Amino acid sequence: MSVCDIAVVGATHWDIVGTSSETFTVGEDKPGIIRQNPGGVAFTVAAALTHFNIQASLISAVGEDKPGERLLRSVSAAGIAASSILTNPVCHTDQYLAIEDQTALVAAIADCRCLEESEPQLFARLRNWLNERNNRRVRIVLDGNLSGQFLNRVLTLRRQHGFVLANIAASPNKSSHIIQLAGQSDATIYLNAAEAAQICGYAGRLDSRAAAESLLRLGFGHVVVTDAYRAATEGSRSGLVSAAPLRPLAAGVTGAGDRFAAAHLAAGINGVPRKQALKLAHDFAANGNNE
Repeated sequence: MSVCDIAVVGATHWDIVGTSSETFTVGEDKPGIIRQNPGGVAFTVAAALTHFNIQASLISAVGEDKPGERLLRSVSAAGIAASSILTNPVCHTDQYLAIEDQTALVAAIADCRCLEESEPQLFARLRNWLNERNNRRVRIVLDGNLSGQFLNRVLTLRRQHGFVLANIAASPNKSSHIIQLAGQSDATIYLNAAEAAQICGYAGRLDSRAAAESLLRLGFGHVVVTDAYRAATEGSRSGLVSAAPLRPLAAGVTGAGDRFAAAHLAAGINGVPRKQALKLAHDFAANGNNE
């Protein structure tokens, strides 16, 4: 595996996901399958990058507890560089609880208190990681679960170190601080159409192409917008490119956007043409590591 100068900063937690083949309405009890897997935006991206022969450094936090110990073993087993993961003795390891049907997320709760409480230590670890690279041109991928204050501090670091930056949105409720990246012409944001609508102030629904156009008008330099099972769009000064998925999700709804972002990042690192990169990302999001 090649070691790329790329750090992924953000959530590592346990995903607890219940999936049913039936359609839900509020208050109903449905048969299904419940699974527990390592997850979190940062972990999922770092793990997915290994599929493309890229070993990223994961800067994250877990609690000093049994779930945290098991997560650390999962990180190592996935081939991720784990020396910058904090074990925080004063918090419990984070969890994400989701209910899905076959095609969509029904509801979810993200308990990211360990990540939130550990932000000062994670920023210090990121700064140390950058200093160890002696101002080499490196890449930083930020999880949208991190606060606006954390993002602001990273942008200050960027002025000093000049690294390539990508930000992966976590949910519409946590997307407002991404507006700080408007005007950062060479920064990339990954988000879905609902998150884009929130940033752009639209009350209705936007498709990925309209969302990308709106984000570029706000001053974002490079955007990649997904729209569930519909076409995704990449937008930049070079124009817009869209591509639709060729197959439905087989690897689950939870984490699909993070797998998409990781595959698209890897495609960019490897010089894959824009439309082909979107198709590769769709395919990987649908199938994960099962190809």
